[in-house]
Amino acid sequence: MTVYGLNFTKDADKVRGAAAQVQSFLSGARDRAIYAGEPRGVRFIVNPANPRSVTAMAYIQPGELWAYGNVDLERLDVAPQDNRPDSPNVVVVRGERLGWWQLKRRGLLTDGSKIRIPAGSPTSYEVDTSLINITSPPTGADFLLLRIPYSESGADATSVVAHRGMTYSLELPSQLLPQEPSLLPEGTVIDLDGSKIPTAWRPDPSDSAGQFSPYMDVFFSPRGGVTSSAASSGLIQFYICDSEDSLNLKTQYINTIDPTLLPNSASPLDTLEAIVRSQPFVPADEIPLPWVADASASEPFLVKDRKVVTIFAQTGTITVNAIEPIDLYDPLDLDGDSNQLEPDGFADTPFALSLSGKGAK
Repeated sequence: MTVYGLNFTKDADKVRGAAAQVQSFLSGARDRAIYAGEPRGVRFIVNPANPRSVTAMAYIQPGELWAYGNVDLERLDVAPQDNRPDSPNVVVVRGERLGWWQLKRRGLLTDGSKIRIPAGSPTSYEVDTSLINITSPPTGADFLLLRIPYSESGADATSVVAHRGMTYSLELPSQLLPQEPSLLPEGTVIDLDGSKIPTAWRPDPSDSAGQFSPYMDVFFSPRGGVTSSAASSGLIQFYICDSEDSLNLKTQYINTIDPTLLPNSASPLDTLEAIVRSQPFVPADEIPLPWVADASASEPFLVKDRKVVTIFAQTGTITVNAIEPIDLYDPLDLDGDSNQLEPDGFADTPFALSLSGKGAK
């Protein structure tokens, strides 16, 4: 019993140390931004051995700007292509021989990259690069789609072309600062499926076997708040846990998933990706359910210590809190038996303590 107690305490110390390290690293980036008078940030690096988790962080600075040539802003003309717009919204950015094909091929232009039109504008727009096909030779004309329509739609809503010859600037990916990445303590991870992170960082639900974004970046402004797309959700919450729990519990749960539980899911991984967008993968402290090997009501599986690191985007405040492990009911009916008033093995409101300010460590 003494040996078991010592091991449990050691595991808890590891997780607490990992949470403190993440908090300290983020605070360091915030301090750098305030001191330098320009944005500084942290990139979270996926663990190759467990690609749905993070084990390293690195300091970053904003990337360079790409502003070669001019662009036209257009409305979609798809069905049918008759030179009449299908919508008054201006969402197409058209460029001729601007090097965007090469940028995408080199991984410097990705979904979620930001563009400012005209160059120097205080407003930036995230882009979709799906119309640039790097599997075929470049055609000369490249197209980007704005995820949010351009704010100045143009006077004539019946014209496909809304604005001609506009200047622009593309923000290329941030650059690593000359410092070794910081590794989390051995045996700990940031579990991305248990975290509340920007949707742009996650795999597409129809391709959840794919990688998370290689640019999971959190930037702080010189005033200390979070900037860029990471600020859009208001807060980011990193679920820090034992690496063995992260991998083994998730593997066992995936093996029990019925893909037909959710529409348009082709595999258990697709279903998992859809589920965790509504309910983070944060197990309760005790799991008596059949999806965990050898667990039962009399001998439930005991989950090791966990913490949550929360970034409040507006202020840049970074806190460490305990997980709220209460498991009362199954809001998504994950077991498919239509009984939503039974435990499902997951914490119902895992981040409640971080939002209330209680349970800080």
